[in-house]
Parts: sequence; C-alpha cells; structure tokens
Amino acid sequence: MLLYADVISKRLQYIINFIGNEISMESFRLTQDKDEFRNVTGSKINYSNERITDNECWIKPHSLLAENSIKEQTIACFEWNDSKAFFKTEGDFPFDIFATSFICLAAMRNTCRMKKICMEGMHMKTH
Repeated sequence: MLLYADVISKRLQYIINFIGNEISMESFRLTQDKDEFRNVTGSKINYSNERITDNECWIKPHSLLAENSIKEQTIACFEWNDSKAFFKTEGDFPFDIFATSFICLAAMRNTCRMKKICMEGMHMKTH
C-alpha cells in the first residue's frame, strides 16, 4: 500500500513498519512524490495536512511523528465509535491513528522494559 507523507521521519517509518509487519501483514511503501501518489489506482493513504485526491484515505497528522525530540505530550481523549481516542485531527479519521499507535506502542514497550528491570533487580537481591 502506498503512503504519501510530506515528512518521512524515523518515527513515521517505525510505526508504519510495525503496523505493516506485525498487524496488517501488508507492507507500506512511503513516498513524498505527489504525482506518484495521484497516479496510483490501488489503495493509498495520504498522511499530510491536505487532501490530494478523491480516492484516498486521508489522515491529517499530529505533530508527534515529525518531532525529533522526546517531550511531554498533551493527551486529550474523546469518544469515537464507542471507544476512546486521542491526537484529534481532521480527515477521514477524526484522529491521527499513526501517532496514537506510536505513543501506545512506546508506552507499552517502556512499561515492559521497566518491569524487566524491576524483576532483574529483585532477582539480584534474592541471591
């Protein structure tokens, strides 16, 4: 599946690779070429601030995936399809599903890492 983005950051590449390899089992091909994006007739995602074509899935990005530094994020939840969502934007989804996935995955991995460190520390104290 083709994904157009104005900015192809390491964070965007990371979450797109994770979703493609671990969830959808369909890899994404990233492009910054609007003409290439316009000419694709198959499934495509536009991850930019404005719609490009009528036959796309448009996800307006939150700033998180374009950032290079780690900083505290403001998480404001809202209801969507009987679920909680955050990083509200515009587009065909009312939120940035890639930024949301990135922050959830990062939080999960950090929690697992902290549990492992705590468990290793407890193991060392018992010996």
